[in-house]
Amino acid sequence: LDVYDELTGVINNAFMANLAAIDKELLEELCAFLKLFDEVIDELSEEEKPTMHKVIPIRQLLLNYCDLKYEDSGERIELK
Repeated sequence: LDVYDELTGVINNAFMANLAAIDKELLEELCAFLKLFDEVIDELSEEEKPTMHKVIPIRQLLLNYCDLKYEDSGERIELK
């Protein structure tokens, strides 16, 4: 997402229509939603320490995170 605005300078013109069709706000919402999943993957991928005891609490955290909430945007509701 950090390089989204810079892509126009390096993408072939044939793919510009595809880039233009991507809703940047939706992409930002998707990245924000997936951030917790990325953090969980890092947390459970530690090689130095055992992480098995973290699986059930993290699973519940993710289930709660995916529950629909009143303040969720329409895009986030679709993701969940």
